[in-house]
Amino acid sequence: MDNESITPLFWKIFGGAVFGLIGVLLVVILNSLHSNTTSIRTELTTTVAQHKLESDSQINRIKDELVSLNTKMVGKSDIAPELSKLKDELASVKTQLAAIEESRNSIREKLSTLEANFKEVIAHNKQNDIQSQEFREKFFTQIRELREKVLVLENKTPEKQ
Repeated sequence: MDNESITPLFWKIFGGAVFGLIGVLLVVILNSLHSNTTSIRTELTTTVAQHKLESDSQINRIKDELVSLNTKMVGKSDIAPELSKLKDELASVKTQLAAIEESRNSIREKLSTLEANFKEVIAHNKQNDIQSQEFREKFFTQIRELREKVLVLENKTPEKQ
């Protein structure tokens, strides 16, 4: 037997399994990318919400203390250092909030990059699926042609008993 008769037999036996395995691997990769994107999005949402709640509560507490100090301050000059301290703390909290917003924007950029990469992978997989389908069609066409040739050859050869 020559190599041409062995190769189609191999593909005839194992071709479907190979294509099925490739399809399963593509689905697993896409599912993994999707779950990673979803988990990152969830983490981003919860982290930002927690930081925002903490910052808002700190700002509200400081504002309440400022209001209470302003009401107590009528005629008192010894509260001025506390008021200055609270104003400094308020500025610090605002700086922290700005830093949180910057990190949030950075995470959003990374998330958009991941989503773009995910879309590229999906497009690439679609292209591979199309190429795979074309290859299968060519392969099955060749198998049909070979079967027809075998049938023609079997009909032309005299039967020996």
